[in-house]
This record gives sequence, C-alpha cells and structure tokens, in this order.
Amino acid sequence: MKLTPASLRKLRVQPAIFLIVVTAAFGLLSTKAFGQIFLTNTNAGTIGEYDVTTGAPINSTLVSGLNHPTQVAVSGTDLFVRQGNGTIGAYTTSGAAINSSLISSVGIFAIGQGNIYTIHGLANLSTAIGVFDLNTGAVVNPALVTWSNGEDVPNNFTFSGIQLYAVNDNFNNITAYSTSGTLDYTAGIVGNLAFVPEAIVSSGPNLFETNFIFGSTDTVGEYNATTGAVINSSLITLPNHSGGIALSGSDLFIPNSGGTTISEYTTSGTLVNASLISGLTSLGGIAVSGANISIPEPSTWSLLAGGVVALFAFCRRRKRSAVSLPAPAP
Repeated sequence: MKLTPASLRKLRVQPAIFLIVVTAAFGLLSTKAFGQIFLTNTNAGTIGEYDVTTGAPINSTLVSGLNHPTQVAVSGTDLFVRQGNGTIGAYTTSGAAINSSLISSVGIFAIGQGNIYTIHGLANLSTAIGVFDLNTGAVVNPALVTWSNGEDVPNNFTFSGIQLYAVNDNFNNITAYSTSGTLDYTAGIVGNLAFVPEAIVSSGPNLFETNFIFGSTDTVGEYNATTGAVINSSLITLPNHSGGIALSGSDLFIPNSGGTTISEYTTSGTLVNASLISGLTSLGGIAVSGANISIPEPSTWSLLAGGVVALFAFCRRRKRSAVSLPAPAP
C-alpha cells in the first residue's frame, strides 16, 4: 500500500462514515412503544396497572390501602392520586409511597410546569385554584383563580402548555386561564355547548372533552385549543355514559359501561378496541404514562450489535494494513 496524505485521510474518514451510517440506520429502524394505564378502584382503595397496548393487567393492586381514590395522574415516574378524604398522595410508578399526604383538603387537580393545580376552599368561603409544588407540596399560590359563586367552579380541568382549560357543567362551557390566573381569551373559550361537558384532555393544538347527553349516548368533542373553534362536536359517539378520558400519543382511552371497561380510539375518532380492558369495578380515575418512550425491537438490537462488530473489525483491518512512515534520513 502506497502511503500518501490522501490515503491517510481515507483511513481516518472511512470508519467515521461507517459509524454515521450505522447510527442513522439504527435511528430509522422500527421501534415499539410501551406504556402503562393506571386505574383507581374507589371501593377497593387501589391503583391498578395495565399494559397500554394489550390491556393486560400488570399489577391490579400496584398501590393499596387508599381511601376511595377518585383521580390519578402521572408525571415522569411518579403517580399522584386524590383520595376521598381530600388528600393528594405521591407514589412511584412501581407502587412505592413517596408521600401519602402530599397535599390536604383539596379537590380535582391537574399537573403542569412542575406544579399541582387543584381546586380548594379558602377561609372566606370562596373557592380557588391553588398552585402547589409538585415535589414538596408547598404552597406556591393559594388563589391563582378565585370564585365566590359555587356555580362558577369547574368540575374538571387540564393543563396544556401554559394554559389551564376548565370545563363547567353548570354553564356548559370550556374556559381558558393563563398560568398567572388571568382569563385568557386568546387561548380560546368554548361556550354554549349543546351538551354537558364532563372531562377534558389536551393534545397539542386540540382539546378533547366528553359530553353527557340526557336521554342519549355520550360523545367526545374536539376543539381548537387556540381559537376555541369547533373541529368536531361529535368526534366519537360512545356506547354508554362516560365521565373520564385519557390520552396517550395519538390514542384516547375512555371508560364506559358504568366504568367496567376501557375503550381505545384514535384522536381522529376511529375505534381501536372497544374492550381494551374489561371486568373492572368501581373505576374512579384513569391516567396513562410512557406514551413517548420507545424501545428497539429485538431485530434492531441484533442489527446494532452487528454494526458495532463490523465497525470494530473494519478498524482493525485498516490498522493492520497501514504502512508505517519511514524514519527520516539522517
């Protein structure tokens, strides 16, 4: 082999190119999403864990000994559950207790920007959305938004970006608030709904909420989160009454049939599985985690390992074929 500056550059560049190709191929290979669905059983006082893809139970009593748990939420690797005695407890997604009484004397809640936003009463008998630190439970703002009239208090809300979206079943509307507590019209208000809104989730620019319709089947409506414009007020027609909804990626998970089953739909309204999870009793709340986490398929790991071995062999072969520079003449 004749050693020239060009050949030296070639020896250095080719392994780098090979590594880039292997890395890019790995990134393009198919991946498999995984996650968990967490459900509360109010009568049994438990939180159960289920596979988000198959609906199979992972641990039906992941957390036990709770006082009528009615709502559950996930943030990272932690679970937050509201109990019948008005406390919000924190647990890991593996079921270990972090603080079973993180916050006391509160109602419905939502999580966003490292805080818990929750409905609670004030000393002057008004009601407010209070802000509490997600890790310590310390009060950040006891009265972000206040109401003196009980009918104005939302029955459910969700956090999206820098807005809180609250549904009110007394006035049949969806109201948007900024994280500073101001009524944010620019973020969109949906008013004069023909149905009674019950639960709400957000997915990027869109809002999805469940509607209770007297004497008929319930529906799921879709609205623009910025303008409040109706996208589809009856995106999904549900077979039974539903008071809850959860979102994972491009899928919606909705309790129905009196809380005995969980159905899965796409965010475009297509039914995926009418009975993803069945045989439930006393369902109180639903949350989904792990939607954006992916793991490579077994074939991906094999290809990656093969690429690494090939790269190692390639570099060794080049090293053996290299010619040493002759010592400079004296």
